[in-house]
Amino acid sequence: MAMGWTLAPTPHFEVYSNAGSEEARALAAGFERLHLFFSRQFGVTPRGPVRVICFATADEFAEYRTRPDTNAFFIGGTGGDYIVMPVGARGDLRIPAHEYAHLLLHSTGWNLPLWLGEGISEVASTVRIGERDSFIGGEARGRAQALRSGRWMPLPELFSRTGNHEPSFYAQSWALADLLMLSPKYAPAFPAFLATVAAGEPGERAIHSVYHATIEAVDADLRARIAHASHPVPLPGVAGLPAEIATREIDGRALLEGLRGTMAFNRGDTAAALALWKKAIDLGIEDAGLCYRYAVLANDTAALERTLALDPGFDDARFKLALEEKNAGRAESAVLHLRAMREISAGRAFAYWIALSDALLDLGRRAESKDAAARAAQAASTDAERGRAAHLKWQADTELAVEFDGDQARTVRVPVDGPPRNPFIEPGDHARSVEAELEEVECGDVGLKVKLQESGRPLTLTVPDPTRVQIRNAGSVAFELTCGPQQRRKVLVEYTAGGVLRGLELR
Repeated sequence: MAMGWTLAPTPHFEVYSNAGSEEARALAAGFERLHLFFSRQFGVTPRGPVRVICFATADEFAEYRTRPDTNAFFIGGTGGDYIVMPVGARGDLRIPAHEYAHLLLHSTGWNLPLWLGEGISEVASTVRIGERDSFIGGEARGRAQALRSGRWMPLPELFSRTGNHEPSFYAQSWALADLLMLSPKYAPAFPAFLATVAAGEPGERAIHSVYHATIEAVDADLRARIAHASHPVPLPGVAGLPAEIATREIDGRALLEGLRGTMAFNRGDTAAALALWKKAIDLGIEDAGLCYRYAVLANDTAALERTLALDPGFDDARFKLALEEKNAGRAESAVLHLRAMREISAGRAFAYWIALSDALLDLGRRAESKDAAARAAQAASTDAERGRAAHLKWQADTELAVEFDGDQARTVRVPVDGPPRNPFIEPGDHARSVEAELEEVECGDVGLKVKLQESGRPLTLTVPDPTRVQIRNAGSVAFELTCGPQQRRKVLVEYTAGGVLRGLELR
C-alpha cells in the first residue's frame, strides 16, 4: 500500500495520492482554487504549505481516520498541517472545501464554539468555483432535508454542545451559519459576530449585542429559511491557476510514518510521535517542517541539518542550529548560519543580535560584535535585555589584562585602543615615567639597583624582583639587566613614588 504514491506540488499545497498522477493533479488544482477563493473572500491563509493525503480507497482511509463516521479530517498545529481524505469524484470540492475551511479557522487561532466551526465549514462545502463565476450557499449535502424531517434542538442547546453529536447537530449548525453568513438580513454584520464569538462571548449574548435580536427571533428566521430553500449566492470567478502541475513518484512509507507520528503527537503521545517521526526521517521523508519538529523535541542536531538540506530558507531551524554551534564553541559556523537567515522577525531580533554579537566576540571581530550589540540594544524591550546588550558592547571595547596588587595577580578588562599598559604598576604606586639614559646595574644581596641619568641628574631605582619589571620594545636587540656598567642608551622608565622600577622601554 505504501508504494506507488504520487506527489503533486503547487505553491500552497503538497498533494500526495496513491490513486494515480491524474487524480493527484486534479485534486491539487482544486485545492489551489479553494486557496484563491478563500484568501480573496475572507483574507485568511494557512501558515505554510498544506499536505493533502488522498487515499485511493475508503478502506485505506479507514486505517487513519480519527472517528468511524468521518469522511475526512484535518490536523493542524505543532505536528503540521494535513488534510486526510479518500479520493472523491473528479472536480467535487465539497469534502476538500469543508476540511480546508476547518484548517483555515484553526490557523487563525480563534477559539470558536463547535457549532460555529462546523457550520462555517459546512457552508464552505457548498462552494462551486469557476473561472468566470463562483457560487456558495444552497443546501449542503441534504442538511436541509434532514432538518425538515428531524428534531430541532433549541439554539442554547446547540451553542453548548462540545462533542459526539448526531447528524441533526451538524445540520442545524450548517443552517444557522448559512443564515448568518449569507442571508441579506444577517450577512453584513457576520464579521462582527464572528469576532465577538472568537473573543469569547457566548452565542446568545453575541447575537443580542451584534444583531440586537432575541434568540427566538433568530430561530424563527432560521426555520423560515429552511422551509423555503435558499439559492446559492453568486461570487466572482477564480482564474490564474498553474497551467500545468508536475508530478513525481515517491515512496509513501516515509509519508505515512510521518502522518502517524503527527497524529500521535496531536493526541499527546510524544514518545510515539518521536519514534514514528524518526522512522520517517530514516526513510527519507522530504518534509522540512516534520524534521524540524523532531529535531526540537529530540534535541537532534542531525535532524536540524536535514531540515536545512530540504529547505535552506527554514530560518527557525537555522537559528537553532546557530545557537547549538555557538554553545559547542564553533563560533565561525554560528556566524555563517546567523548571517544566512532570510528574515529577522521583531520577536527574535534581540536574541538574534545578542547571539551574533557573542559569536563575533569569540572570533575577535570586535567592531562587528560592537555593531551587533548596538542592534541588540535597539531591539531590547526590558532593562535586563538592555543591560545584556551594554555588557557585550563593553566586552567588545575591552580586553582582558593582568594586574598585580602586592603578591596577588588578578584579571581586569582594559580598553582595546588604550595606551600600552604595564601590569606590574599597582593601584597604590602613584607611578611616573621619565625618559633617561641607562648607566649601570648594581647587583646586591637584596636586589638590583638601576642607575640612570635624567636630564643631567642621577636617578637610582631599585629592583626587588626582576620578574616584576616589564621590558618593552627590545625588537631584535637582545637585552637583559646584567650587573655592571651598561652601554649607554635612551630608555623610558616607569617607577613608583618609592623608587621601585616597574617598567623599562628601550628607545
